Amino acid sequence: MATAVTTTQDQQPAHFGQAAGPCAMVLFGASGDLTKRKLVPALFNLVKASLLPKNFAILGVAVDQLAEDQFRSQVTSFLPAEDRGTDAWNSFQQRLYYQSGDFADPATYSTVTARLGQIDQQHNTEGNYLFYLATSPKFFAAIVEKLVRFCPGPEPPNPSSSRGEPDLPHRSLPRKRDGAEYSGLSF
Repeated sequence: MATAVTTTQDQQPAHFGQAAGPCAMVLFGASGDLTKRKLVPALFNLVKASLLPKNFAILGVAVDQLAEDQFRSQVTSFLPAEDRGTDAWNSFQQRLYYQSGDFADPATYSTVTARLGQIDQQHNTEGNYLFYLATSPKFFAAIVEKLVRFCPGPEPPNPSSSRGEPDLPHRSLPRKRDGAEYSGLSF
């Protein structure tokens, strides 16, 4: 079982770097065991170590019909009781969101896109999204296919930028494709 780092007021956690940039993490399979036992404790440890920025949020997506408060309670159940009520705890809880939906249903991805827009506005995540699949591998291809077709993705940089920035190479998934070429992905 994973545990969160515990510190007292006199003991501060060691910092191993600087906080990541703004981002919304979309966590598919958010009501599952991997999320509760491993992912949420790891993310909470990053919050406690000040390695997640203030403009970071998590949108959990799963088939379970849960209210947001139920989701928050469920996924934080493995965190140490002594952390409850701390500033880190309250900050983390306020950044947890939930959306139920069927991974095979395109409407789920339209709803996820709308929720990301709301989260973007509320937390200023600047349109940066991290999609994490904490699901059975049998759902991977369907989720990736729908993400490519229905969810926001990175925009390629404008080569005629007036800011004089260098045109750096980048790699990104194409937007709004039919996804058929991704159905054979192996993970």
